[in-house]
Amino acid sequence: MDKKTKEALEGSIEKWKKITKGTGVDKGPSNCPLCILFIDLNCIGCPVYKQTLCESCDDTPYNEWEDHITLCHPGYYKEENKILCDECKRIALKEIKFLESLRKGE
Repeated sequence: MDKKTKEALEGSIEKWKKITKGTGVDKGPSNCPLCILFIDLNCIGCPVYKQTLCESCDDTPYNEWEDHITLCHPGYYKEENKILCDECKRIALKEIKFLESLRKGE
């Protein structure tokens, strides 16, 4: 993994740590350092894509996060999503664990 990708991965992990602490929000790909780096490449080269072989973080805890917010917090889904319940926090922690597991591909 090159330096730029490592930095983006660490930035994405930090984003989710802030979300779990209640000091950050999820704005989808617009505040994900990995997405900012790889979205215009259809995710090719992203460590998430390398792990899942899926675009747009499909088959990751992020899908569970989006589904949970849209289904369990109807009317809330916004461009800035945050922890709204214990399940939100559980999924956000799962996302951190998933992203941290990608460090092994260094």
